[in-house]
Amino acid sequence: MIASLLLIAIGAADAVRIGRRRSLSLGLGLGVVVAVSLAAWLFGGVPLFAAVVVLAVSAVWVVSMSLESERPRIWPVALVGGAFAALAVAPITVAPHAVKEIAGFPLSWVLALLGVSLVMTQTANVIARTTLARVRPSGGDVVRPATHWRLRLGSRVVGRVERSEPEPPSELAQGAGTLRGGRLIGPIERLLIVALALAGAQGVIAALLAAKGIVRFPEISADRATGSKAEEFLIGSLTSWGLAALGAGWLWFVQRS
Repeated sequence: MIASLLLIAIGAADAVRIGRRRSLSLGLGLGVVVAVSLAAWLFGGVPLFAAVVVLAVSAVWVVSMSLESERPRIWPVALVGGAFAALAVAPITVAPHAVKEIAGFPLSWVLALLGVSLVMTQTANVIARTTLARVRPSGGDVVRPATHWRLRLGSRVVGRVERSEPEPPSELAQGAGTLRGGRLIGPIERLLIVALALAGAQGVIAALLAAKGIVRFPEISADRATGSKAEEFLIGSLTSWGLAALGAGWLWFVQRS
């Protein structure tokens, strides 16, 4: 239950702060974290030390992810993951007067479902973008396609043929490049995977993942010069799918415990 509260605090904080000015997003995020922690302690029967742990870890996440940095930070992800694992296995006893059920469902299951649902949206997007930013090359390390072909006779270069420069993108293509559908597609994809996993529809999950690869194949195959699109697709997708698998696994564990 305490681990699910950590997910709720972080997921709700990210949901209210994404897309806002830095100062406003930081204030809103910290406000949500404090509200969740206080509610868990005052009304949920959570011990004070556990509520303080949730507050501290969530606040560190919000602050660290709100500050600008030349190199994206990966340590907050490790911190949250470690804290979540510790809280999940820690024998923390909730006060006897705490609510046990909500609408006929166990409170632990409701909190786990809410926490996973929130984390699968904006928080998972933040983690995926951070992972991609960590592996992307810096400006001086960008691999650029060759501008010419070399003609060789054995080990000797006998000439070269210049490649024609690609045509600049049209105004329509430039406008399409500003779309941010990935910020919506990612959460929908992860929530679908979690729901299908709980329903035992592994075959549908496999079909969904295969369909994503087919849809992205033209874009990937067009980038034969550097192969960066394929690498970016694999890293981003595996990160997103891994988070969805962890969310489904946590719900499965709570449901059976």
